[in-house]
Amino acid sequence: MKSIPDVSRVEMASDDDVYEVTVDVETTQIYIEDGEYVTNFEDWLERNDDQRISGWGKWSGKKLWQATQKIQREVYRMCKAQAVEEVA
Repeated sequence: MKSIPDVSRVEMASDDDVYEVTVDVETTQIYIEDGEYVTNFEDWLERNDDQRISGWGKWSGKKLWQATQKIQREVYRMCKAQAVEEVA
């Protein structure tokens, strides 16, 4: 089973474009070892809503929960693309 990783960094290219997302694989592995998996947007956002946004644009310096849902979903999709699988 795969788990969507936590965000360690969000960088914006402009007001509406996410430039880069860095994920925290180590923390996600610890959660997996404890049997906790994040598999949907709502659970993922609850864990990552206080992540500070950096880079350019009006969202720089704000937290992820303050950004539009479009930006939140884009960051989520970028994290989901890097889903962490349980290591036996």
